[in-house]
Amino acid sequence: MRRIGFVAAASFYHSTFLPYSRPFFANYPNDTITSYRSEYQEGILDPKRVVLVALDDPKDNKPDSVYDALKKIYPQKPTGTDDDDGKVIVGIVSMSLEFDPKPHGQFQPEGEDPPEPHADPEGRKRDAFPDALKLVDKALKDPEEKHVLHSLEC
Repeated sequence: MRRIGFVAAASFYHSTFLPYSRPFFANYPNDTITSYRSEYQEGILDPKRVVLVALDDPKDNKPDSVYDALKKIYPQKPTGTDDDDGKVIVGIVSMSLEFDPKPHGQFQPEGEDPPEPHADPEGRKRDAFPDALKLVDKALKDPEEKHVLHSLEC
């Protein structure tokens, strides 16, 4: 889960969404990572969501492509190399399935019960604009549903 926070923060840096939703991300990079990690962990355990990850070989120069505040806390050795191939998470996407009840529960982790998601510690999200996610979710809900439903029909 630690790697997911870094990947999400690094990925969103190149979008217009990060400065809008988290205007103080450069001042509080740990808050940004903790928040993304918590959000994706909740998504992984939620039967109404799907979280997809992309794996690849770790790259030694990868910290060079992240923003300065993230570089300061980026681990020297990539985290998340738990699988046999030594792959690390390099991309992640989360989608809601609330509008289509058919696939609910099909993508749950197998094996023993996963740990409960950790709530953000008290005083976190100092980097965030609280209403940004609500506004963006409201604006994107219909287009996302239309796109995903069209994709499922194809």
